[in-house]
Amino acid sequence: MPNLLHISASPRGELSHSRAVAREFLDDYCVANPSHGIDTIDLWHHDLPALDDAAIAAKHAVLRKLPHSDLQAEAWSSIVAEASRLFSYDKLLFSVPMWNWSIPFVLKRFIDVITQPGVLFEWSPATGYVGLLKKPVAIIYSSSFAYPADGDMQGFDHQKSYFEHWLKVIGCNDISTVTIAPTAGPEAVVSAAREAARQQAKHLALDF
Repeated sequence: MPNLLHISASPRGELSHSRAVAREFLDDYCVANPSHGIDTIDLWHHDLPALDDAAIAAKHAVLRKLPHSDLQAEAWSSIVAEASRLFSYDKLLFSVPMWNWSIPFVLKRFIDVITQPGVLFEWSPATGYVGLLKKPVAIIYSSSFAYPADGDMQGFDHQKSYFEHWLKVIGCNDISTVTIAPTAGPEAVVSAAREAARQQAKHLALDF
């Protein structure tokens, strides 16, 4: 049975714009794919392995092809288990609000923990980075202001460029996005942005 994992990076629950549109995406996805399984990870209530000295030493040992100490092996095993979870799903959905022109720190921590050599990517001087995950990804972005590609504010948007660069490094090149913006301002403007995003998400869910 195909399955989908939703990873949420917003702590705002029912008040979150990105989570609300993601929820609508999933509702429409379920209608189109009633036999598919869906799981959700809320990064604000998810225990990640520690990225401590033992974990960093374990990573360096992998890069240098050295054996792990017992402590390093334990740290590395927990990180590999966390990253390997992604391979058990056929599709990934991320809901990602913009924080200070980038992504929330819980999502950055998730990225830092799981993006490991031999797990999500391989690297060599001859090939550079080769991503190993290779899953289709849908992303629901939100931001207080709009950052159109041809606008004066585009240079402030480090949310989408960074996140999608990471996805491509780990092998996820099939990326579809929906953006709800602005989420701050006059109610009529925000409502129009929400409705436009909802319609985009509906069309994406039916084809994803």
